[in-house]
Amino acid sequence: MDKGFGERLVALRQGRGYSQEQIAMRLGVTRRGRTPA
Repeated sequence: MDKGFGERLVALRQGRGYSQEQIAMRLGVTRRGRTPA
């Protein structure tokens, strides 16, 4: 599996606070201004 993918999963399970923003940044959805639910 990709290291980035694993990091996203870990972040999601650790906490939905900063993790969500970190994941969004990694996914590149921040350019939309909001993370898709």
